Amino acid sequence: MLVSSDSATDETSGRLTLAEVAALADVSVSTVSKVLNGRRGVSSQTRARIESLLTDNEYSRRAAGSNPAPLIEVLCYEIDSAWAAEAIAAIDRLARESGVGLVISGTNERREPDTGWIKGVLNRRPVGVITIVSTIDEQQKKQLRSRNIPIVMIDPAGQPQLDVPSIGLPAS
Repeated sequence: MLVSSDSATDETSGRLTLAEVAALADVSVSTVSKVLNGRRGVSSQTRARIESLLTDNEYSRRAAGSNPAPLIEVLCYEIDSAWAAEAIAAIDRLARESGVGLVISGTNERREPDTGWIKGVLNRRPVGVITIVSTIDEQQKKQLRSRNIPIVMIDPAGQPQLDVPSIGLPAS
């Protein structure tokens, strides 16, 4: 952790409290909460500063308070292609067997999500994110990780990212 030793971290876990993050960012606890929950009402500059502090200090939510939605976010390139439909159908079948729903989003031509995608994901608080021949940037990965939302990439676009589990599909 990057916080100084004289800060009063959560004694039971050694992690930063919301109050400490707020003090480091020079904002209120409610502002930090808005950022954590993906709510509006925080300037982009303040949001970036808080996200950076959360990431730098390896902040993660307590498991008991997170209540993720029984959803899996699927981000897919060429969502209307036959191979994408096949992959989504397989994911859907397995998700339904586990009582989990899907939220499916397409990517742009650069295989990246639209700018508002991450806000929606953070608001929904899914149990996980699966990308199919897509990529997400470092900031988006940090935002997901700070909320304990796991990421898996299926046949990642470009070079597989070493910090995200991935499954490669054989060329046909």
